[in-house]
Amino acid sequence: MSRFPERLREDLLRLGLSDYEARAYLSLLTEGPLTAMELSRRAEIPRSKVYEVLGRLEGKGWINPGEGRPAKYSARHPREALYIWRSIRDREMRRYEEEALDELENVSSAVQEKEDILIIIGLEAALSSVIGILGRCDEDVFVAIPEELTEGLDELLGALVGRRGRTSVLAPNADVARSIKRKLPGALVRVKSDMFGGGAICGASEVALLLGRGRGNSSQYLTIRADHPGLAALARSYFEHLWSLASDSGVE
Repeated sequence: MSRFPERLREDLLRLGLSDYEARAYLSLLTEGPLTAMELSRRAEIPRSKVYEVLGRLEGKGWINPGEGRPAKYSARHPREALYIWRSIRDREMRRYEEEALDELENVSSAVQEKEDILIIIGLEAALSSVIGILGRCDEDVFVAIPEELTEGLDELLGALVGRRGRTSVLAPNADVARSIKRKLPGALVRVKSDMFGGGAICGASEVALLLGRGRGNSSQYLTIRADHPGLAALARSYFEHLWSLASDSGVE
């Protein structure tokens, strides 16, 4: 990949491609149609991962389906690929917005009736809320750490040490991701630099959603904490969407 400008690779990562996907697309774009094994060699992608990478690129609209025997894959024209990818992301975001609206309206109508749905104000309180959920969770957890919470990273990770369930973490940058892997070697970690807010999900119901600050410099940091299966399912769906756009480059 050294023959491609680093800025170009970073742009593709910001657009939602993983490092392997960026390598594959650039190789197909510059070298023409390639078989999976040829692409594995040219783009330095492990054979065990190359078909998975090609499948994701096809699903995102960046490449054409393989043709012939053995199948050869080709890159779409960049303008066409970006148009398709933008359309896919716009459809996904509209779906998430509709799902979020339905669930948030349900939450809004239940806030005064249910003691297990709380609005939390302040960044320190947000961190404490996330740590509380992680510390008592015996199920799989999914954590998205925004930049604002990195100052309390050690305390947050301490709540995850020694857990038996699976731990999946989205980090805001590669340095934080490497710190997480050092302290939690068994965790699945990816980097997503442009997250809006963050949060933690425990199993199928408990969730803390970090909404960030409202408008104005003096606005308080807001968090929703709930034991609500619908809200947790929505948060899990959005986490998986961000995970699919995140990069594992530089994490190890």
